[in-house]
Order: sequence, then C-alpha cells, then structure tokens
Amino acid sequence: LKYLEWVELDFESCSNLSDIAVIHLREGLKLLSSLKVFKLNMSSCNISDIGLLQLSNGIQKLKKLHRVYLSFDHNSMITSQGLKELGKALMYLPNLVELNCLLGNCPNISDEGVNSLAGSLTSMTKLASISLSFQSCGLVTDNGINKLSLALVDLTDLKKFSFDIENCKEIGGKSIMQLFQCLATLPTMTQISVYFKECPKIDDDFLEKISFCLPLFGSLTTITVQFDGCSSVTDMGVVKFMQACSVVPKLNYLNVSFMWCSEITDNCLFPIAIAIQNILPLEHLILDFRMCPKISNNGMSFFLQQLPK
Repeated sequence: LKYLEWVELDFESCSNLSDIAVIHLREGLKLLSSLKVFKLNMSSCNISDIGLLQLSNGIQKLKKLHRVYLSFDHNSMITSQGLKELGKALMYLPNLVELNCLLGNCPNISDEGVNSLAGSLTSMTKLASISLSFQSCGLVTDNGINKLSLALVDLTDLKKFSFDIENCKEIGGKSIMQLFQCLATLPTMTQISVYFKECPKIDDDFLEKISFCLPLFGSLTTITVQFDGCSSVTDMGVVKFMQACSVVPKLNYLNVSFMWCSEITDNCLFPIAIAIQNILPLEHLILDFRMCPKISNNGMSFFLQQLPK
C-alpha cells in the first residue's frame, strides 16, 4: 500500500461507526506515505472531537497530500475544539492545493472553530480550491465569517471558493460583503459558489451589498448562488443582483436559484432578460424560479421573448 496515491472511503450513515473506527483508520493512514488524494465521508456517524483528533494525527503525517475531502455532516458531538485540531493538522501539509471540509448540521461548531480554521488557512498558501460547509450551524455568526474573510486574502493562488451557510440564522449582509470584497482582491479567483438557502437575514439589502462587490472581480468566470427559501427577497433585490452579474467582464457560467422566494413576481423578468443580454461571454445559464407563485404564464412568455436570439 505504500505506493497508493488515491483513497476514497464512504461510510455515510453507518450509525454504528464511532471514534474507535477513526482510531483504526489513523493506524491505516500510517502505511500510505505516497497518498496524494484522500476523501473520507463519515456523515451521520457517531464521531466526536476525539475521532477528529485521531484523524488529524494521521493526516498530518501525509506530506504528499494534494487534495483532502472530509465530510462530517450530522455529527452532533463534533465541536469547535475538534475543528481546531483538524486545522492544526492541515498546516503540516505543504503541498495541499484543494481542501473540502463539510461540517453541516454540527450544532456545536461556533465562531471559535471557524476562527481557528481561518488562522490555519493563512499557512496553506498553495491552496487553489476551498469548499466549506457550516450548514445549519446556528452558532456561526458574522464574527466567524469576518475572520475567515481576512484569512482568504493571503491565499493568492486561490481560484475556486465554495461556501454553504444554509439556515445559518446569525449571518448577515455586512460580513458576506466583506467576504466578497476579500475574494475580489485575489487575481486568480475564477469560480464562486455560495449557498444562502433559508437564511432569514437574506433580503434585498443583502443582495444589494453583494451586487456592489461583483464588478470588482476581474477574472471571475463562474457564479453559483442559491437563495432558496429566502422569503424577504423581492423583485428589487433580484434585479440588482442580476444587473451586477451583467458587468462581471469574463462571466460565462451563471447559476442562480430563487426557489421558494414567494415575493418574486413577473415584474423582475424583463430587467433580468435585459441583464442577460449584456453578459456577452455567457455560455451557460441556469435560473431556478420553482415554487415562486407570483410568476405567471404571461411573465414567462415575455421573459423568453426578450432573451438573446
């Protein structure tokens, strides 16, 4: 096994797996000195900070690792202390270029954990891709997002950033605006994916703040944003966001979801169509208006007539 370069292990929803399994995994990792890609899914298991510490002890010795994918969604015994230990371990990986860390529905993850991870990120200067999920982590607030934003400024090779804060009720517009402003300072940033589903503080003012930042991205080619279930979003916010997308100079892929946004009406469709016409490099467009009850047949017909021929 010492020549093995790629390992994927998926134990999702194996509810009998606990920290003991991770201890055995740590011992196995000692044999994989050539490992470059490691993917581990232990979502919906029974893992605690002890297991995360044991995994961290194993990972930090794999000096050739380029890509790490770790999913511990729905492990309620994981806290900020476990995330802190993981962040410290990742600092020992000098060749790491891709980090995926999914901790959705871990209710004991707080700003303390996010701050610790942010501090560790500043040492991972070769990172080109980051994907983080704190979905439904209700203790993560604007303070944690601000710390994370400042850490990203040091990652000058970063090209892709994905961030899931679905149902995070304490995160608002100012911190996300700072996040986008910090990402816009990175000349290599080409892809952004952000998921705001069912975040109660997402409203038109929030969309306006994000819209202010989008034209600052000189190299951005791909935008994926989800506003599903954000009931305070109206036509005004939608139009401002789409108009901001129209002035991103290199944008060729746009995927925006407004599913279950009940205040969106036919009135936004004409300015959206005009904005789309102005995105000259656009090759791939996805707009999701499912479950928007105020959009009618007439609005859809008029919208389609305005799209570029």
